[in-house]
Amino acid sequence: MGKIAKKKKILIAEDLEINQILLEEMLAPYNFEIIKCKNGRKCIEKFFETDNIDLILMDLDMPIMNGYEATKIIRSINKNVPIIAQTAYTQKENKERTENVGFNDFLPKPIRIHDLIRLIFKNLKLEYNYI
Repeated sequence: MGKIAKKKKILIAEDLEINQILLEEMLAPYNFEIIKCKNGRKCIEKFFETDNIDLILMDLDMPIMNGYEATKIIRSINKNVPIIAQTAYTQKENKERTENVGFNDFLPKPIRIHDLIRLIFKNLKLEYNYI
């Protein structure tokens, strides 16, 4: 679990504070810069006001604006930033919908740290050496 040389910025869009804390703790050993928000509208604001967001972890079910809507807006302007959907709704239809909207990957809840790290490293094109 080595640290990453250049600090990568990860935007976490998650309405539940306990889940934000859990994700932040899981990612702490990897030297990521974490930016958090509690709904899709805030996610869009943070994304466009913050330079060089490297990846977004997007909850699908949030108040004010859900992850699907936020991702559509982000994708209309930026096709390149990796966006990983995170959700407890793991039915096939939900996974297909995330693909159609423009998510790069799908992370089911409850989140397993191994899956989280693997998907982040894959989407950031970093060498993956999780133990």
